[in-house]
Amino acid sequence: MSNVIYANSEETLAEDSLANNLIDGDASTIWHSVWSLPHDPLPHRVLIT
Repeated sequence: MSNVIYANSEETLAEDSLANNLIDGDASTIWHSVWSLPHDPLPHRVLIT
């Protein structure tokens, strides 16, 4: 089973868009970088094992 062990940006305030959504198998969930202010600087990284 895959696990997200690091994400340098996730949107948690405006919506539930955690990096774990990338690998949860649910097509209705998404990962999104922070889009609430202040934005995280590019590039964004997600490490999956």
